[in-house]
Amino acid sequence: MSTEAQRSRALKLAERLIEAAPDADAGLLVLAQQVVDRLKTPMSMVLEKVPGESVVEKCAKIGITRQNYYCWLKGEYRPNRRQAKRLAALTGIDVEAIRPA
Repeated sequence: MSTEAQRSRALKLAERLIEAAPDADAGLLVLAQQVVDRLKTPMSMVLEKVPGESVVEKCAKIGITRQNYYCWLKGEYRPNRRQAKRLAALTGIDVEAIRPA
């Protein structure tokens, strides 16, 4: 199963959990909402807003390698807290949307 398909499946499951259990444990619902928020902000949307003409320019502005850039695009992992703050400063996207706490 592709990473995008896994992301889509996880998003649907988290949304169903929130709908099915409105009176469930508050901590569980918060966690499910964080999963939904994280999955609804794909890194492709964040990275396309980084100023720069090429991947190399964008990577230089973020302070990452091209390997990191492509791993983020594939959904293999997300930016760490420091990288998320840098992305937020470059794109105007909220840090919590890039990397929920």
